[in-house]
Amino acid sequence: MVFRGLTTIQFIEFMCELLRSKNFNINDVNNLLLEENASFKFIFESNYGVDVYPISKIEENSENSSHTNIKLLVNRLENAYQEKDYPSVLHTCSNIFETLAKDILGTKSSQNGTFEKIFSAYLTKTLLPEEISNYMLSIYRKRNKEPLAGHGSTKTPTIDREKATILKELTKAFINIEYYLQFENNLNT
Repeated sequence: MVFRGLTTIQFIEFMCELLRSKNFNINDVNNLLLEENASFKFIFESNYGVDVYPISKIEENSENSSHTNIKLLVNRLENAYQEKDYPSVLHTCSNIFETLAKDILGTKSSQNGTFEKIFSAYLTKTLLPEEISNYMLSIYRKRNKEPLAGHGSTKTPTIDREKATILKELTKAFINIEYYLQFENNLNT
């Protein structure tokens, strides 16, 4: 029951403390994480840390992944791209950014806010460069203006395959980088 309600980052910090105090064996913990298809494992190199799997590994994991909503959205993103539904690619990337921000913030108050409303709080927690965070916000805003991305429209969408490809791949990179930097930062503090 002690683990219930912890964000992924809080769980990792807590587990590192338990491993440091020798309450758990790293191999036992990693075996449990493997069984649950977690997106990371614990390592020991003069101190405890985590090895975060790349997003492609997260995508391959089962529904028990610790990044369930991110995984679901990445799958939705890939499906929209395969179907050549590029406005849906934009929409899904926007949802991913909002979900990522809510996970990083980890507060109850942020869970019901839109990405735009929680953006300033997210800026205080993210370790991504401000230019990337601002790009994420611009994509979120573009979703509301792009035909068929956020609202119904009789206009033809302007997002094409090239733009959708770039957005899809950048979004997956941002997920990977954000979690990696957060894990590294929290374990080194």
